[in-house]
Amino acid sequence: MLEPFEISLLRQSVIMIFIQSILLSTALKYYETPKLYENDKILNQSSNYGEIILNNLMIFDNFYIRPYNFWQWFDDHIKFWEFLATFTVFMTFISTIFRNSMLFVKVVSVMALFTESLLPLPQILLIYRLKSVKNFKWILIVSWLCGDILKLAYLLFGTTEVSGVFFAAAIFQMMLDFVIVGQFFYYNEDSLVLPVSALNI
Repeated sequence: MLEPFEISLLRQSVIMIFIQSILLSTALKYYETPKLYENDKILNQSSNYGEIILNNLMIFDNFYIRPYNFWQWFDDHIKFWEFLATFTVFMTFISTIFRNSMLFVKVVSVMALFTESLLPLPQILLIYRLKSVKNFKWILIVSWLCGDILKLAYLLFGTTEVSGVFFAAAIFQMMLDFVIVGQFFYYNEDSLVLPVSALNI
């Protein structure tokens, strides 16, 4: 029989879904439609492995025209909520059918952890495109890193049974956060000197 999630993780999930729904609603209310770039202007033929990887990652760039304009329904915001509702119903349905399948649980778990670990990637690509960290606050980076540290601390000391996939995903996400830290210092000449007000927090 499959083991259920810990209650603490369930509570965290419910809270995060609620918060992310509020953030999505706020973002759609004030978000300006970006200028989308045609795919062939970004995805060019190259034999350089670094460029090939970067080109494949461009699907996470909000300026890249994704297939079926996925998550770029700027002219019809209701599609965001329709997709989330459809996805929720679909996952509930197949989870009910395959609730006793260990393979299904492992596949969904790995996909979920992998997706979460990629959350910093759109920010990395945006900074790379703009070659600037203007209006990007350093306190945001600190909060992300603190969150990663707390997550790792919980996995190490807060629970007794946890899969190695959790550790791998958490460490990978922290590595992406450190990439943003590197970008912050690389694209901001003044970032090495924190303001006096920041030191008094």
